[in-house]
Amino acid sequence: MVNTITKTIAAAMLTFKLILNLNNNWDEYKKNGRYPVRDVEIKEVEKMLVCMDPENGYSIYICSLIDPQ
Repeated sequence: MVNTITKTIAAAMLTFKLILNLNNNWDEYKKNGRYPVRDVEIKEVEKMLVCMDPENGYSIYICSLIDPQ
């Protein structure tokens, strides 16, 4: 059973980013007030949510040891 669940999750590409973006979960969590969210938590989660967005810049890494023939 656990193996089936693991495969299902992997197949769905379930990520924290996806969970927090679905149905505005992150915004709703912050507004809820049941659990206080510290400024540092907001900063780090929101940084993660925009990760891999080309509009925020990116880096290209090239191995200099490979001959580019």
